[in-house]
This record gives sequence, structure tokens and C-alpha cells, in this order.
Amino acid sequence: MSKARDPFYIVKEEIQESLQSSFHQWERILPDTGEQVHLTKELLANCEIIEWKVDELNKTIDVAAIDPSWYGIDNRELESRRRWTITARTQVGDVKKSVVARKENVVLGSRMRSWMNLVQVLRELEVLALQYMKNFLHRRK
Repeated sequence: MSKARDPFYIVKEEIQESLQSSFHQWERILPDTGEQVHLTKELLANCEIIEWKVDELNKTIDVAAIDPSWYGIDNRELESRRRWTITARTQVGDVKKSVVARKENVVLGSRMRSWMNLVQVLRELEVLALQYMKNFLHRRK
């Protein structure tokens, strides 16, 4: 069977295009926006679907391994397919790690902005307190 008609290669191409497309689109979106939140959910859902498809491909590889010649493939091709599914799983894991890291950075950035705002308010209060003290001491003279 030619690679163009082999279901493994059809699904493989579909997985690669789907993961790359959604991840690159997600990367280009500015963090902490409504669109980014939506794309994050979509990307994570896509990762779950891809993991399921990779599991299904592994099952087909196991079936084909019973009698590779029946499917017109050899052991080298089976190993190639197994390596690809391992690589695909790793890529999905890396995408998930990137999503989690960005979420953590957004939360950390939000907390940092809150702390910076608090520091600014405290400095303003300090200036007001010093002005009050100067005015108070000046009136006592």
C-alpha cells in the first residue's frame, strides 16, 4: 500500500498539521487576553484528541506487528512508526508544558503587577505622611 493511501500516514499528517497549526497560532497571541484564554482551551483539547489518535495508531501498529507482511510492511517500518508515535507524544507533552508555563507566567505577572501597585501606593502614603509631619511641625513653631 502506498504511503498516500496508508491510514497511518493519513492520520500522522493530520496530527502534525493540527498540532503545529494550533500551537503556532497560540504562540502568536498575546498572553492575558480573552482570545488567548480561548485558544489555550482549544489547544489543550486538541492535545487530548491527538493523544487519543496516537493511542489508536499504537493499537494499529500492534495489530500489524502480528503479521506485517499481510499489511505490506516490514519490521523496519513498524519500528519507524513506533518511533514516530513516541516523538508525537513527546511533542504533545512539550506543548502542554508550554501552556502551563505561560499560564504560570501570566499569574506571576499579575501578582507582580499587584505587588508593584502596592509598593507605589505605600510610597505615595509615605510622601503624604512626610508632608503631614512637615506641616504639623511647621505649625508648632
